[in-house]
Order: sequence, then C-alpha cells, then structure tokens
Amino acid sequence: MKKIFYFFIFILLFSCQQENKGKLEKKISDYIEKNCFADTCYIDLNDIISFEWVELYVFNENSSLETIESVIGRDYPYYLDIGEHMIFVNENNEIVYHEYKFPRTDFINKEIFFDLPDNNYYRIFKNKEFKVIKQKTEKGVFYILDQN
Repeated sequence: MKKIFYFFIFILLFSCQQENKGKLEKKISDYIEKNCFADTCYIDLNDIISFEWVELYVFNENSSLETIESVIGRDYPYYLDIGEHMIFVNENNEIVYHEYKFPRTDFINKEIFFDLPDNNYYRIFKNKEFKVIKQKTEKGVFYILDQN
C-alpha cells in the first residue's frame, strides 16, 4: 500500500513539473512566440488578455498571505503557501484575475518570468507594455518580462 501511495505522489509531482504553466502564462508565451522574432521585443498585455486591469502584482514563492494582503490592500482568498502569485486588480481594487505556479528546480520551455528585485518578495506593474527578453538554453527558451 505504501508503494502505491508513493507512486501516486511521484506521478503528481512529475506532472506538476512538466506542465506548470497557467492559462494566462501560456497565452503570453504563445503570443511572444508568434509576434516577437528578435531576442528583445515589446508586448502590450492588453493585446493578449480580455479583462480590464490597472495593476499587476507578482509575488515570489516566499511571500506570505499577510504580505500579499498588505500589499494589495484587500483579502486574498486564493492563497496557496507555495509558488508564485500573479494578481490583476481593477480600478476598484477588485481581483479580476489570479494565477499561480509551483516552484521547481528547472524551467519549462517557453516559460514566463517577471523580473523581480532580488531584495523584495514582489513587484507591482502598472504599465501594460512589457519588455520581453528571450533567454535561450540547450533545453529551449524562456522569457523575462520587465518594465523600466
């Protein structure tokens, strides 16, 4: 019985490792692949998403629920104590979209990373235009999204 339990745990962890991109992250990645041909380009998130937003909060995997709620100024009922959180709010500070991804030891091909300061758990993005930097490795490519 223990072997079966460990087998299912292994399968669950392996499947999370292989397909860890959320719906929006996949849309952004697909858009970049189809529209950005240089190693650096610019995208407007409004060309990709359909909801209205004024701020995007990106929290790293070390952010606590208390930190997230303090920064966004409201309750965050979708919190998981693992992984990165991407939270979009509208002008009324309502959460209009959220997504999280589980941490892993290696990247997934065509994965999105938001550039976060090394000394902080989060970053707030208010501009809808992002600079995309493609990083190529022997395993594929990943994308870093940043704003100045």
